[in-house]
Amino acid sequence: MTWSVRQATGDDVSACVAILHAAATTDAGPLGTVDWLHPRLAGVVAADADAGELYVAMAEDGVIAATFAVCREADAYYAGILWADPAAPARYLHRLATPPRRQGSGIGSYCVARGEDLAHEAGARYLRLDTLQAHPRVVAFYLGRGYVECGVATAPSGDAAQPFVPLVCFEKPLEAPGGVPVLTVPGLHGSGPRHWQTAWERMRPACRRVEQRDWQAPRRAEWVVTLDEAIATRPGRIALAAHSLGCITIAYWAQQADAASLGRVAGALLVAPADVERPGFTSLARGFAPVPHTALPFPTIVVASTDDPFVAIGRAEGFASAWGSRFVNVGRRGHLGSDSTVGAWPEGEALLDDLIAGPSPTTGLPSVAPSAVLPRD
Repeated sequence: MTWSVRQATGDDVSACVAILHAAATTDAGPLGTVDWLHPRLAGVVAADADAGELYVAMAEDGVIAATFAVCREADAYYAGILWADPAAPARYLHRLATPPRRQGSGIGSYCVARGEDLAHEAGARYLRLDTLQAHPRVVAFYLGRGYVECGVATAPSGDAAQPFVPLVCFEKPLEAPGGVPVLTVPGLHGSGPRHWQTAWERMRPACRRVEQRDWQAPRRAEWVVTLDEAIATRPGRIALAAHSLGCITIAYWAQQADAASLGRVAGALLVAPADVERPGFTSLARGFAPVPHTALPFPTIVVASTDDPFVAIGRAEGFASAWGSRFVNVGRRGHLGSDSTVGAWPEGEALLDDLIAGPSPTTGLPSVAPSAVLPRD
């Protein structure tokens, strides 16, 4: 599913309030069942819109699929919370909601990522937010997206049975000025919780995933368009970190992308490129064959393993040669994904950072060796 975010207006307030009402649940406690159903809610959302702080996520059919606010001012109940840098410029994410029928689609993660983008574009160094302590699923949601717990605040609920409720407060540092945002491009079936791409998304500021509509039955044209749209929504320079079929997706994207988009790619780390022409390779990816052998018009590094079941080391090196990439052999590390031993893979991060940094002043090439074998540990 592809979404887009736009700034909301007063005409959107009623739809946003309806989404918040629909998202109110008994397991969310008083703030979920009282605040999001309270008559004052419409006024709060209208004030968000008047201040230019209300946003809506639009589905492909033009329907508002989610709502959230990115506010300039901290709420009074944040007083006393131990932020990492209380004086640093920050924005505050509030009233994020999507109807129950859309929950689980990834739109919540998308809205949080766009909130981070909006905060960063406004000059904020942190995005801060809170959620009910009694709602562990939502607490886990934010922890899983790189947010750090900074304390518990108490806020008035408007419910006489429980006048104050505990709220877990979180913050996340945003990309430092001048930093290059990173888009991860997973392969078939996406990247699970133990994948290095997932770890990087949690640890690296401004690292986002290219979310495909269907990870299990990929369609090449759709995956390429989704990648193109993801790059288009990020301002300035961008780096790509792809795995397996994601590498092939980038190769196809580069063949049809416009010069302006290609010129914004600071570099692409292409890890374990899937050999979709390999005999016995899953038929799910047959639409991605043949592998493009056109040189890529931006700096790239291909990383491969000697015992990868989905690409022989010689084929991976051949792809690197055709694409004009530096080649890095990491030895016996499997498919370099969730089932390998790389974990969060700091060696891979170092390669990516080397690409982003650009050519070395002495050689005019990235400083990594052209065919290095990285250590296993």
